[in-house]
This record gives sequence, C-alpha cells and structure tokens, in this order.
Amino acid sequence: MWDLFEQYKKEIKSNPFKVHQLKTNKDGILDGWQQREKPLTLVGFEVFVANKGFCHAGLHNYFANTGGMYNDYLTICARIRAEIRQDHTEGAMAEVYNPAVTARLNGWADKQETTFQEQPLFPKE
Repeated sequence: MWDLFEQYKKEIKSNPFKVHQLKTNKDGILDGWQQREKPLTLVGFEVFVANKGFCHAGLHNYFANTGGMYNDYLTICARIRAEIRQDHTEGAMAEVYNPAVTARLNGWADKQETTFQEQPLFPKE
C-alpha cells in the first residue's frame, strides 16, 4: 500500500491544476493559464488505487480496520493519513491551498470562547 501511496503522491504533485486566469504580464500580454498544486486527499488516493486495478471496493475497510481484520495495515494507514494532513497543514499555512476550505475538510476550527455576564436591569444602589 505504501508503494501505491508513493506513486499517488508523485502523480498528483507532478500534475498541477491548470487554472484559467486572465492577467496581464509586464509586457501587457494577457496570460491566461496558471498552475496550482494539487493537494493530497484520501479519496484521491482511493480513486488512484482503484484505477490501478486494486481494491475496487475501496480502502475504507483498511483505514477503519473493519472487524479487526486489517491490523497489519494500521501503521501504514496512520502514516498515510499523517502525510495527507501534513500536506494540508503546510499548504494552508503557505496559502498554497485555501486555508478556510482546508480547515473545514479536516474538521479544524478556530474556536473562540465567549462568556456572558448577566447585567441586572435595575442595579441596586
């Protein structure tokens, strides 16, 4: 599975999105295409593996260790999740990926605690 993940990373990172965005360069010429790095995703890895002809039912059982039948894959699944999370974290911090979208996809929240203090309507003197 690790070899497949390494292949997936190589393919994703070497094939950026081509985004159409009209900008004028220094010579006043419209430049319409920009490359954007693709993020690593678990669903992307799952599709990659299926397209290679492996595990057509998906990798969910491996990552969930369904019925305790996939104990041999616990370490590798944890490492894959960690690498994907690292890619998201570093990409968001460098603003390669949209930080708000990345936070939502990973269940991260910027929580702020708000406390209220009740104020009497008619203060005692």
